[in-house]
Amino acid sequence: MDVLVLVTLVPQKPLSIELGTALFCIAVAIPIEAALYINAALEDTYPRLPAHPKGRTYVRLVYAGVAVGMGFSGASLVACFWHLSWLAACIFMVMLPTALLFLQFASRMHEKAVKSGTSTPGDS
Repeated sequence: MDVLVLVTLVPQKPLSIELGTALFCIAVAIPIEAALYINAALEDTYPRLPAHPKGRTYVRLVYAGVAVGMGFSGASLVACFWHLSWLAACIFMVMLPTALLFLQFASRMHEKAVKSGTSTPGDS
């Protein structure tokens, strides 16, 4: 999504501060997200590898990478929205955490339904 927005907006010369910020955030987010994707693909391909010797530290690093990658990706979208309209950027900044909280709530409700056996067969 970020790349599509930037490809559309970057040809404007000179770059505004907002678009420069978005470009910087994308330059940070894409390599992190690519590394996380490769890591996930390797874990799926080789599931019987022994547990990582560092255990929790490894998991924390992966979660930190996800948080940083998603944070920079979100920041680039905010900067693009800000370039177009400050009001749209403010609405996006409010709706993004709201959507994440809703996703977390829905996930917990699904887990409870699966544990209690009240979920439909297609839900699990």
